[in-house]
Amino acid sequence: MAKRYSNDYLTLMAKEADYGTAVLDYTASTDKGRTLPDKSDFKESTAKITTSQKTGTNMQNEHSILAGYKSVDVSLSGELTIGPAAVESPHDMLFQGFFSTATTPFTVPAIGTTPYSFTMFQAFGAEAVYNQVTSAVFQTLNISGSSGETIKYDATMRGQGITREVANADGTILTPNPPTGPVQPDLAPILFCSATMNPWLGNAAAKSFNSFQLSMTNTLGDDKSSFQNSCTRGIETYNGFSGTLSMEWDYDSTTDSTAYNNIVGTLVSTTIVLTGAATKTITLTMHGKISEYSAPDPDSGIFVGTATVDLLETIGGTDAISIATAYA
Repeated sequence: MAKRYSNDYLTLMAKEADYGTAVLDYTASTDKGRTLPDKSDFKESTAKITTSQKTGTNMQNEHSILAGYKSVDVSLSGELTIGPAAVESPHDMLFQGFFSTATTPFTVPAIGTTPYSFTMFQAFGAEAVYNQVTSAVFQTLNISGSSGETIKYDATMRGQGITREVANADGTILTPNPPTGPVQPDLAPILFCSATMNPWLGNAAAKSFNSFQLSMTNTLGDDKSSFQNSCTRGIETYNGFSGTLSMEWDYDSTTDSTAYNNIVGTLVSTTIVLTGAATKTITLTMHGKISEYSAPDPDSGIFVGTATVDLLETIGGTDAISIATAYA
């Protein structure tokens, strides 16, 4: 019996040149590949097709239930990090992948943009084998932070196919460290205590805050369009973007009425800067309208305010969100 240990793998992602064509020469030493010290989960499901055949008995027969198309789901989660350069900051690839944009600042893609697709690996070091998902495309990306914690992220992707327990004895796929594949990257997580917010919900003053949750979703084409007459997914297209920013702060009776006055009707801007070592930063700039503003809880020790902003593009073209990375 060969046991599999949950801490004995790394997650790898490599940008594909064409949807449906897996990357066959992964290396973390070039801009096309990243090694993540994060949790990944690959799941495959098969659609069930029920036929209307008459069997002549009270029982269904072997042709009454058939296997339809197969879909693959990928989930990622971990701490957001910043390294000294793009290749050494593997989470930069999350932004490239979600926005299908190669360079900073990352913004919502234009209509007609072809989504970036990735070959995803779970590389098991001790056994020199890997699991592989071909042509995974980002559906969601969430970034969050809370007092006393690190900045975290989670993401979901959907792929074309999955291959399990692939031998890598000669290191031809997972290089440059054959036979076990890439090594653990040395990455320091970003701390929430180093985050700043300015402006805040339409108020130009900086604001201390207790937590935030940025949730973003790419709407992709439905299964009928992406599968068509095939049992495997053959194409991916963008149909839309949506996002929200939720936050919590200690209520300030001298300034916070501004946010309440802006609910729904007024476009507001909020910038959150996440700072790693030295001057390395990830800057989240968001525009939208406050869709929910909760009155502070009078039973808590300190009044706490909460709000949710629906991210919206302005008339004239200011993006709903822009994420800028700086490694200098």
